[in-house]
Amino acid sequence: MKFHSAVLAVGLLGLSPQVADAQAGRITPAISTTHERLCEAETVTQPVLEAGVDVSSREATIETDTRGLRATRVGNGYLFEQTVDTGDGDTLLRFTASPGGVVSDATLSGSNVDAWLVESPEVDLGAMALAYADDVAERLLMGRSFAVGDALYPARLQRELLTRMTAAQGLPFELGGSFDVLYRGETVQNGRRVWRFAGPATFAGDGQINGLPAEITLRLETETLHDVETGLVVSSETRTDVRLDLVGETFVVSRMQEEYSCRITPRRG
Repeated sequence: MKFHSAVLAVGLLGLSPQVADAQAGRITPAISTTHERLCEAETVTQPVLEAGVDVSSREATIETDTRGLRATRVGNGYLFEQTVDTGDGDTLLRFTASPGGVVSDATLSGSNVDAWLVESPEVDLGAMALAYADDVAERLLMGRSFAVGDALYPARLQRELLTRMTAAQGLPFELGGSFDVLYRGETVQNGRRVWRFAGPATFAGDGQINGLPAEITLRLETETLHDVETGLVVSSETRTDVRLDLVGETFVVSRMQEEYSCRITPRRG
C-alpha cells in the first residue's frame, strides 16, 4: 500500500513568480504552466515479517521508474497530467483542478493500471484516482498561503484522503490517523531556493479480515522540496512502516523507502 505525498495560491498556475510577504512571513505559491518536471524515482521495499515468520534477511526489492508532471491552463481551471514509466508499463493520472485546488474528472489509465485491475478487480479505480489527484504535491499548494509551522494537509482533506484511500484499497474497515506534515521554511538545495514541507503521518484501523480480528498500522516520515521559482517538486523522500496484526499477533511487517529527484525544464509541446 502506497500513500503518495504532496499547489497554488489564490494566484494562478505559473503566470507570475512566487511571492513571499516578508512582513507576514508567508509564502503564496503558484505552479508554473511554462515548465514541467521529470523525476527519477527509486522504491526499496524490505519485508521484515511474513505470516509471522522473520524474513528480514531476505533481499530487498528495488523498483525504479521515471515520473513527469505538467499543468496546463484550461478554461477557468487547470489540467494536470502526471506520468509514470516503469520500463515495463506506464500510468497516466489526469485531472482538472480549480484555482482553489478542487479536483474533478480524475482518471487513471495505462498498461500498469490494466494489469493492476486484473490482479485486484475489487479496487475502486475512481476513488484511487481521486485520492492520488488530491495528494499530488503541487496540487496541495493551490489556493493557499503558508507560514512556517502551517499544516500541508488541512483537517478536511485529511478526512477525505483517508476515506478515499480506504475505499480504493478495498479495506473492510475505516482508517483513521493524522498528517503532521508542516511547512518548515525556505532553504537552499544545490544552489536552488526551495520550500521544505516535512513531518510524520500515522494511519491505523481495525476490524476483520477473512473473519479474523485484524489491525493495520502505517507510519510515514516524508520530506518534499518545491522550487521557489516554479512551485514544482525538486525532490521527495518518504519512509513507510506497515504492520498487520491478526488475532492479536503480528502477522506482517514491511518497510518501504521511496525517493525521487527531479529536473525542471521549460515545456516542449
